[in-house]
Amino acid sequence: MFSDSCFRRFLLTFVVASFLSVWPEVLDADEPKRIHPQPLVDIPLRSGLESKPQVPVFAVASSGMRILISRDDGRTWKQSFLLSSDAGDGGHGPYGVHGLAYADGLFSIYSGWGASGYWLGSADAENWTHLAATSEGAQYPNVLGVAAAPGILLSAGSNSVSVSENRGRTWRVLKMRSLDIRTHHMKVAYGDYQGGRIVVAGDGPMVVVSKDKGKTWITGEISNGYTQNNGRLFVAGNIVYGNGVFVINSGDKGTVTRSTDGGETWSGKIEPGALRIGYRALSFVRGEFWLAGRKSRASKDGLTWRSLPDSVPPGPIAESDRGTLICVTREGIHRSVDGVSWDLVFNVPQKDTSWMLRHVAFGNVAKNAP
Repeated sequence: MFSDSCFRRFLLTFVVASFLSVWPEVLDADEPKRIHPQPLVDIPLRSGLESKPQVPVFAVASSGMRILISRDDGRTWKQSFLLSSDAGDGGHGPYGVHGLAYADGLFSIYSGWGASGYWLGSADAENWTHLAATSEGAQYPNVLGVAAAPGILLSAGSNSVSVSENRGRTWRVLKMRSLDIRTHHMKVAYGDYQGGRIVVAGDGPMVVVSKDKGKTWITGEISNGYTQNNGRLFVAGNIVYGNGVFVINSGDKGTVTRSTDGGETWSGKIEPGALRIGYRALSFVRGEFWLAGRKSRASKDGLTWRSLPDSVPPGPIAESDRGTLICVTREGIHRSVDGVSWDLVFNVPQKDTSWMLRHVAFGNVAKNAP
């Protein structure tokens, strides 16, 4: 017979062993476990997203889906939407925002990494609804990068790519395992190369390309030397298209790789000479790729790079149809009309993740609520 003390030790050992045996099955390594707060507002299902591109608007976003907009060419800003002021670490959970895009009179914003998030759209940058028209459709997959172009919306996340040709109402989903590819973190871009190409890059390294808007896919060749993180292409930077070239930046390493054939083959590592580059700090503005950091560089072809003025802020940049540039950083929103002189036109009021501005886009939207 067990004594009381022996029985208690046995029971404690059994409980701890049972707990440890199930813990690995429920732990998501990408997301620290926490209880997420409820959203501050109820989001309606898809409505009022008809295209009415009438007035120019800049939009910037942070995690928590805090969205600020400007209707006067970036001079003044107001908040048009906030889903949660508690954005956790800013990257994980339902409020981790990983993309803001514009095309065809529609702004779209995407969140959710390690948990189902929110994919929202607005035709006036003021009123935001689910892109999905049904509750079932509003169960969105993880997202890490997005892109938009006339007639197409794209999202890439953990092992899957989503493609919509009806402004986000429905999506085709490609699972990487269907191509016998094992990866995790993925980014996506669209370019008008030879009628249109979708390029997706991720850990591995791996690249897949579609020439028919996501209906069929081929594997790109990226095995010729472009690596980081102990041999893995961890695509936490941007993929950007311009001048017939796709360029990927490698985040804070300050290096890039490029493709001149629509994503099918890629160069080895190119070192532009940039320093302290943020993951999202590759943009295409003024007919050039801009890599903005402590030392910023610009290039027309992704191969030959020149120095940019030290005044260029270290962050992603969007350009208006008037040529005005807006850049977002941890400080706030910066504006320039010439790319040389920059003004801080909006200073973030506090340093938490819901005010960490990481995304910027420009487009023409409706004057009033649809």
